[in-house]
Amino acid sequence: MGVAGGGEPERRHGVAVDPVFGNGWAVGDSGAMLRVTQSGISLAPFVTGANLNAVAVPDELGTTYAAVAVGDLGTILTLAPHESAWGSASSPTQATLRAALVTAFGGQLAYVAGDTGTLLMSTGAQSGWQAQDSHTTASLRGLEDL
Repeated sequence: MGVAGGGEPERRHGVAVDPVFGNGWAVGDSGAMLRVTQSGISLAPFVTGANLNAVAVPDELGTTYAAVAVGDLGTILTLAPHESAWGSASSPTQATLRAALVTAFGGQLAYVAGDTGTLLMSTGAQSGWQAQDSHTTASLRGLEDL
């Protein structure tokens, strides 16, 4: 899928596909992001050099974010609905983030999680990301909308 600057193959760590329209994203090493559509796959412009570990898209319309990607050193990237450019969000942590969730359940929320029990929540781009108590120091590697 590509070669990083050092000649090593880039790895993809996360993939998310919108179940309604079939569009999605794949993320991986060195900030690599691939846009997946029914027409094919294309490389997205680089927003960060950090390794990206997970990406999430909502499974229904009406959410605050069209997608959220997370990675090393607390990296959070967000994509607003009807936008084509990713933005870098201010993160209150330096922990490696390993999971993301975008949901309309409970009022259009987004969550990200990672090492040392890090759990962050956002209600929108203007509200930023707030730490939540996960009640653990274990590495959180997945989030699910039940």
